[in-house]
Amino acid sequence: MGESFVRGLRNSKKLSSIAVAEIDNQRKIYLSKTFGLQVSSEESIHLQLKELVPKSDIVAFCIKPQNFKSVSDSIRGIINNTHLTMSIMAGINLNKICNSLNLQNAVRIMPNTPSQIGKGISIWVSKNSLKPSEEVMVAHILDSLGVSIKTLEEEDIDKATAVSGSGPGFLFLIMETMYKTAKEIGLNDEMSKALISQTFLGSGELAVYSKKSFAELKNEVISPLGTTEAGINAMMSNGIEKAISEGIKKAFRRSQELNDS
Repeated sequence: MGESFVRGLRNSKKLSSIAVAEIDNQRKIYLSKTFGLQVSSEESIHLQLKELVPKSDIVAFCIKPQNFKSVSDSIRGIINNTHLTMSIMAGINLNKICNSLNLQNAVRIMPNTPSQIGKGISIWVSKNSLKPSEEVMVAHILDSLGVSIKTLEEEDIDKATAVSGSGPGFLFLIMETMYKTAKEIGLNDEMSKALISQTFLGSGELAVYSKKSFAELKNEVISPLGTTEAGINAMMSNGIEKAISEGIKKAFRRSQELNDS
């Protein structure tokens, strides 16, 4: 998700430069060469943060939630309330972020991987009200990633994590299954990928622009005793609704658990 976020940020016209602190040296070289990012020559993450944070106006935590404690221990005392602090960590709530870093405010964001091509959706919330200039900057950054939604309820972030954050993984699983099955029934690789990818792309665009519900759009494809009805009936009898529902609920519960880890 961090790389997707950086790819999207490269579309921003208002960020003069982006610097990255990265503990893995090979990864640091990759990020520098691929995106033209500033990197520190220091080896340890603590020294990298000590070098880069004081030069920055915005600090974004694009790390795994399990790594937050070690990073926050390194950055506490370096980061301060003059920084616009943002986090895309799943599960780590604003109270924990602010208390760990001795900050009064922070912004919590849940983007998704299509952000890397400017087609993502992000939902965000701040602990306290932002300055007008900060509000504009957050909106601008997220607009460079795709569509953004501001919420006043932090609980919505964990819920959205399970729907839009994890959602691309769920959809790619369905696409992967469709791809394997398309090959089983005799379609070649290139044709299978094209048919499936464009079907998802077109269906998503139709859902965005149509005023009809998902159920209504689904029913428009179904003809009595036709192919779609036969396929949907088979999927329903094999538990597709329950599988998807349980997957989203499990992802939501895991997001809540991460704050306590």
